[in-house]
Amino acid sequence: MAEEKNGARIQELDMAAVAKAEFAPDEDYDKLEQALGEEVLVVFELPDGSEGEKRFKMGHTVQLLKSFVEDEYEIPMGSQRLFLDDQVMLDPLTLSDFPAITPHSTIFVRVDGALPYSASKK
Repeated sequence: MAEEKNGARIQELDMAAVAKAEFAPDEDYDKLEQALGEEVLVVFELPDGSEGEKRFKMGHTVQLLKSFVEDEYEIPMGSQRLFLDDQVMLDPLTLSDFPAITPHSTIFVRVDGALPYSASKK
């Protein structure tokens, strides 16, 4: 229904239809959210040749992986670079941004950086 007010036509909204559209579950969003929550095993290949591993979610960022490496192996985030095969893993990206990474897989990430002599795996 349209109504005239001060010379302008105003269309009435079906508020029930608007509410239903705003709050209807979006299957694609649900699938994406579920996929980002899936885990992947990351094996870190450290500069001294040793390895360490931890499970991360597909939605976790490279920055979170670097933070883990700093906490666990004492390699400062600012001086480390992570590589998936020969590809540098950039901080703002998530694991899901790399086509080679799939849920429930194991990936090997090479850590480039100075491993302090005093560092030991915890």
